[in-house]
Amino acid sequence: MRHAERVLVYSALALALSAGWPGPGRPAVATLPQAAAAVEPQIKIATVDALALTERMFQSDAYRPAREAFDADARTKIQPQQDMLAGMRTRIQAMTQGSPEFQAAVGEYQQRAQALDQEMQSINQQFAQLRAAQVADAFAKVTAAADAVATRAGFTVVVASRQGMGDMTQAADPVIEMLARPLVKSPKEIDLTLRVAEELKLPPVLEILPVDPSAPAAAPAPSGGK
Repeated sequence: MRHAERVLVYSALALALSAGWPGPGRPAVATLPQAAAAVEPQIKIATVDALALTERMFQSDAYRPAREAFDADARTKIQPQQDMLAGMRTRIQAMTQGSPEFQAAVGEYQQRAQALDQEMQSINQQFAQLRAAQVADAFAKVTAAADAVATRAGFTVVVASRQGMGDMTQAADPVIEMLARPLVKSPKEIDLTLRVAEELKLPPVLEILPVDPSAPAAAPAPSGGK
């Protein structure tokens, strides 16, 4: 038997078996579709505004104190160096330009200013890492709470999507607002955001989700400079 014919035969046999054919001399009974329908899970979809809840968690007492402590510690380290550089600038301005004393003072000032810049860059990187870790942890807690609430309510799928279109022109970042709405249309009855907020103990609930929420501005990095 040629290869092409063998393939056709095997394909026909597979098709017959999939239709419930028990073998030669017996009629084929298409029982598989009914069996598949019997075990097919029922999909029930819910939505939750994961972005709004994560933002609220990020600004809550669970995470904000750590950022404030980091900022205070950074200021304690940087402020003395900034004061020293300010004093050096005052002394340099009183010197005769071009004098050996002036040149030496300028060189020292530049070295200290460069060292402070490098330290501030390191601090800003550490602060960014802290914020990223907090956002990731907050999002994980939001999704876990959404899973628990959805399971109790009988939902099998939860989509992270924000209800309503809102005023994109007033949003801090319109792109984020658009990405927060992957579902163009969904009934309000399937939105679990308020229930998830209660699960996470985020009071007051009504302030978590205004009618048309917009993304808040990003938390500022530790301030400071020359």
